[in-house]
Amino acid sequence: MNLTPISNLKVTHVGHSPEDVLPDHDGSIITGLADGRILRIHPDDSMSEIVNTGGRPLGLDFLPDGRILVCDTHLGLLAVEPQSGHIETLVAKGTHSLHVCNNPAVAEDGRIFFSDSSQRNIETEAAKDIVDKVPTGRLLCRYPDGRVEVVMDELLFANGVIVAPDQSFVLVAQTGLACINRLWLTGEKAGQQDMFATELPGLPDNLAIGSDGLIWVALVSPVSDILKQLHSLPYFMRFLIARLPQALQPEQPLFCRLGAYDLQGNLVKLYEGDKDVYHFVTGVREQNGTIFMGSFEGDSIAQFSI
Repeated sequence: MNLTPISNLKVTHVGHSPEDVLPDHDGSIITGLADGRILRIHPDDSMSEIVNTGGRPLGLDFLPDGRILVCDTHLGLLAVEPQSGHIETLVAKGTHSLHVCNNPAVAEDGRIFFSDSSQRNIETEAAKDIVDKVPTGRLLCRYPDGRVEVVMDELLFANGVIVAPDQSFVLVAQTGLACINRLWLTGEKAGQQDMFATELPGLPDNLAIGSDGLIWVALVSPVSDILKQLHSLPYFMRFLIARLPQALQPEQPLFCRLGAYDLQGNLVKLYEGDKDVYHFVTGVREQNGTIFMGSFEGDSIAQFSI
């Protein structure tokens, strides 16, 4: 797959660490920041605060009633009323061993699928989890009656989640292994798990279904030979290397890349931008030919037209 260079990139400063981006019907973009604020960025680039959760919002989605579904890694799975800012806790952190609530997706029947990235480390220590190669990430499901069930486990940093447009399967990105896992929801394979895509051209973060019907994947960093070599080492060596002082850690190259897959798991689009302009892409959405991006390490959201 040939890389298509990103042109006409527009970068908008919003505040530290806009991890995900969620386009609304009015043309505005919703994002959550490291200081707990959930902001609405209007088409004229003005901003308004929807609410401050008091935690750390990561992945976002819309509930059928118009509320914003928020994975808050400090608080759990939340529902936010965008007009009043009222917060309802759907699954509190700590319940069902929820540790790093990362990314959600809503099925048409009201089920909410969401990732719990790790049982060992917090979201800012994802690299430690990935180098250790101890898979404790999970995919959970919250039913409309409030029941919560673990539907997939032993994932190496579970991340982005989407439900297929026809509701036949749910996908969850496994950042540490550069792959996307699939759980079948309907048909003869219902309840079975398999791989949707492997050997991704980067480590995957958030996933999103675009208005073009494609599955868009934020690729947060390259799959380096160093990481492959680390994964081949005995566990005690991986454990020690993951906990070296930052100055002694292998340098992580800057990277600005995102891809799009069809519903059969084929990579059909691959974009790369100037890493000095925008990098560490963790959130991606496509809406009517415009791509929106968020970055866990940056202070801006970005967009470009395809």
